[in-house]
Amino acid sequence: MPTAAKSAASRSPHRKTCRSLSPRSPDEADWKITRNKTRAVPRRGDGGRLRVAVWNLGDTAKTGTVEVAGGRLAGLPTEPFALGPRGTPPAAFDAVFQSADDDVFDPDLVLRGVFNSKRGSRTCVPVWLEERFFAGCEEKPLAWRNLDAWRRNDSAGKSMVSWDESEDALRFTWEWLDGKGRWAYPYYHLVEGETLAGARVLSFEVKSAQDKLENDFSRAYVMLGGGELPFQPPNGNWEKRYVELPAEGLEAVREFRLGANPNGRKVTFWVRNLAIWRWNASATRAWSSRSAP
Repeated sequence: MPTAAKSAASRSPHRKTCRSLSPRSPDEADWKITRNKTRAVPRRGDGGRLRVAVWNLGDTAKTGTVEVAGGRLAGLPTEPFALGPRGTPPAAFDAVFQSADDDVFDPDLVLRGVFNSKRGSRTCVPVWLEERFFAGCEEKPLAWRNLDAWRRNDSAGKSMVSWDESEDALRFTWEWLDGKGRWAYPYYHLVEGETLAGARVLSFEVKSAQDKLENDFSRAYVMLGGGELPFQPPNGNWEKRYVELPAEGLEAVREFRLGANPNGRKVTFWVRNLAIWRWNASATRAWSSRSAP
């Protein structure tokens, strides 16, 4: 029985074949499409429904099958099937993906056609088994309530951070006198005893308000170690964000920035419940020993 789930990314030969995903191919009721349309995340459990369309780009009819790696696809034909020549409709199949390896939380679903005894190019769908990942982790809260751990870093003419008792959150307020170069990414400095070493995800809750009805942002990032890790910008409701951290170099990180580029001139940005997630081997064993949901 595995003692810890692991990532397939470092050992997969298929990552370079991954392309943007169509939100219509994985069933939207079963999947979320994330990371700029390059990752499919089951909404629950470790699988979901999707549609596989097989096209023939040649001028003659062909017969063959589709090879599957990185999981199981129930619903694909096990016997050879025919494809008409270019210009004819594809062969389309409604299938159900299920992870084939309890020891991996990010399998690559790789499809390759074998027609007229010739193997075609690969199509890769990176999958992130979110429930499995978090079942194998333990949450470690950061000292985010400590105002001294935060340091100003913005282009605003006026900037303030304070404690908002009614929201049980930190409240950042920024005001710009003109409309150029609006950004705000305050630093969080790890306090004594805190480290990102071994962390896989940073989570937090955010919400915002602006003097602009749309309350929109051009971008939002967590920045650390020279890298920019995007997350969905906040809105007027409390929502939780999960940001995947790089696999290497975190032991040297002593601070990170968290913020956004607002489109309004007067902005309130609330944040609370910052935490990091590390592997918990016993939790992963519990996942591996139970039936898939």
